[in-house]
Amino acid sequence: RLASFYDFESMEFTPEIAAALDIYAEESCTPNEQGFIITVESESSRIKDILTNLFTKVLDLHAVLPAWTRNTCKYGDNFVYLKIDPKLGIIGASQLPNIEIERKDESSFLTQQKVGSYGVAGENEKDKNIKFEWRNKSISFNAWEVAHFRLLGDDRRLPYGTSLLEKVRRIWKQLLLSEDAMMIYRVTSANPIETLPGAGNLDQIADIEYIQKKMLAALRIPKPFLGFEEPAGEGKNLALQDIRFARTINRIQQSMVQELNKIAIVHLYILGFEDEL
Repeated sequence: RLASFYDFESMEFTPEIAAALDIYAEESCTPNEQGFIITVESESSRIKDILTNLFTKVLDLHAVLPAWTRNTCKYGDNFVYLKIDPKLGIIGASQLPNIEIERKDESSFLTQQKVGSYGVAGENEKDKNIKFEWRNKSISFNAWEVAHFRLLGDDRRLPYGTSLLEKVRRIWKQLLLSEDAMMIYRVTSANPIETLPGAGNLDQIADIEYIQKKMLAALRIPKPFLGFEEPAGEGKNLALQDIRFARTINRIQQSMVQELNKIAIVHLYILGFEDEL
C-alpha cells in the first residue's frame, strides 16, 4: 500500500490525471434538478427527515462528499471518523489520513458478506471481526466509528479497495520517462546555428501520443472531457455522452451510497430505531 500511495500522490502533478480525478468526483456528485446530491427514500417521513437532516446539515455532504469521492477514486479507499454521541447519534465527521489507517479484518470476505454490512452495536460477531487502527497514533476504532469508503475490484487487495489510478501507474511512469527523454534529446541535439540531421524530427511525438492514448484508455475518460478533442453533442452532463464513462460513474456512486447507508444505519440505531433499519 505504501508504494502505491506515494505513486498516487506523485500522479497528482500530471495535469491529465489531476483533471481526471476532478471529473470523477464532479460527475459522481452532480446535483439533481432540486439541487441535492443525494436523496433519502423511506416509507417513514420521520426517518426521512432525520436522515435528511443528518446528511445535509450535520455532515454537510454537499461540501464534503466530492472530496470523499475524489479520495476514494484516487486511493481506492477513504476513511472518515464518525463523531458519535450516545444520545444524539452521529454529530459530525472528520477525515482520517488514508495512509495511516489499517483495517483489521479477522474473518474472510465471504464470511463478512454473510454476517452483514458492518459492525453495529448488537452485532457481536461482526463487531469482533472488524477494527480500524490509526497506526502512527496507536488508536483503535470500532467498526461503527469509521466509514470506510472503498472501490471493490481486485480481490487480492481485500479488505481494501482498488484505486481507479491503479491501471495507470505503469503507463504514467512510461510517460514521465518518455517526456524526460524527449526534453533531454531536444536540449542536447539542437544547435542555435544549424539543425543537425539527427534533430530533424523534433515535431514528431507519435511515441508520446501513443502512451497518452494508453493512459486515457486506462482512465476510462473520453478525450473531449480532458481537452484532447473537441466535444460533440450539447449534453451538459458528461456521463450522458458516453455509456462506458457512465458505468464508471455509476460504480463510484454505488460504492459511496453503500457506505452512506452504513452511516444512516449507525445513526438510526443509536437513536433507537432498531425496527426501521
